[in-house]
Amino acid sequence: MESFEKVESTLSILSSFTPSHNEQTLAEIASRIKKDEKETKILIDLLVENQFIEYREASQKYKLTHKVYYLGYVARCSLHLQEIAHPIMKKISGVTNQTVNLFLLQENFRICIEQSIGNDTVNGLIEKGDRLPLWTGASGKVLLAYQKEEFKKEIFRTIPPHIKIVEINKKLEQIRIKGYCWEEDVRNSGFSAIAFPIFDVDGKVMASLSITGPTHHFTRSSITPYEGLLKEHCLLISKAFGYRCE
Repeated sequence: MESFEKVESTLSILSSFTPSHNEQTLAEIASRIKKDEKETKILIDLLVENQFIEYREASQKYKLTHKVYYLGYVARCSLHLQEIAHPIMKKISGVTNQTVNLFLLQENFRICIEQSIGNDTVNGLIEKGDRLPLWTGASGKVLLAYQKEEFKKEIFRTIPPHIKIVEINKKLEQIRIKGYCWEEDVRNSGFSAIAFPIFDVDGKVMASLSITGPTHHFTRSSITPYEGLLKEHCLLISKAFGYRCE
């Protein structure tokens, strides 16, 4: 089976599950995707290995796993979040002339799901769709700072040996106290950023919004207006998701 055809057939297997067909036998799946059972079994085994579907011994049928439902939840959140955040981001970008990025927490990473580019272009430092670590950048650290200790320890295990975890922990503690992160010269790029968290209905941090621009525009005095803008508008977005601040 050619690579493209294999991908297409694998996606067809996932699409074959519906509310009325939420559990299926091998024969049923093969019939629905119009492939023989031998070919279908190879693809199913791949999906099982990657935890997208699972086999239930009791019914001798396959069903979708929580991983697929989680991806659906992420897609729903990101679409709704983008709708709400986009006009706000354009407003902030227009006022500051800087680039505004929206990052969504997804498993152990952050994904840039929306961007409004200012006059001071960040030269591809961050692009929409980028998947970046949580321990780098203002947006990443804001997302990481509010997570549970077990989650943070898991992230710390992925950090290169030359990075001092003690210093990152100290930074995360400061973020929780101040409520935001100001990062100078991100990745030695000549650009700096300030980021605030976005909360969901349960008070958990689900995303972060940041302003990024040339470091010489991010002095202590110049970022004060940015702080107010981001804090106000991140609270607006959070409230749209049912968040109620104390």
